[in-house]
Amino acid sequence: MTYAIPEDAGMEFTLHPVLATSTDPVVQTAAFDADTGTFTVPGSTTAVFVLDEIPVQLDLPTAEPAPTKVATPTTEPTPALSEETETPMNTYAVGALIGLVVVFAIAAWVRLRRGRQTGR
Repeated sequence: MTYAIPEDAGMEFTLHPVLATSTDPVVQTAAFDADTGTFTVPGSTTAVFVLDEIPVQLDLPTAEPAPTKVATPTTEPTPALSEETETPMNTYAVGALIGLVVVFAIAAWVRLRRGRQTGR
């Protein structure tokens, strides 16, 4: 199979050294024609070609820091916490107490049912 890439004409592609020294004689027949920019690879074969040097300087993009978000002040003031305002800590404490009451109520109900089933 041949793959012509005219833009690669004049480049010095060679078969990867591992493949060039392989014990597989079929892969060793893979070649690159620098005059035409044509790669030739035997059917049902994978070949890797390499360049010893990159012939042109690539203009790669540089990483730029992402813009940071800056907090902007709002026109509405944040309400101050007062004794009348319920704070998150109070909310969690009340929720935990309600949860405990529910757990103990379920535990008592289960004990009562077991007691009735065993005749105690």
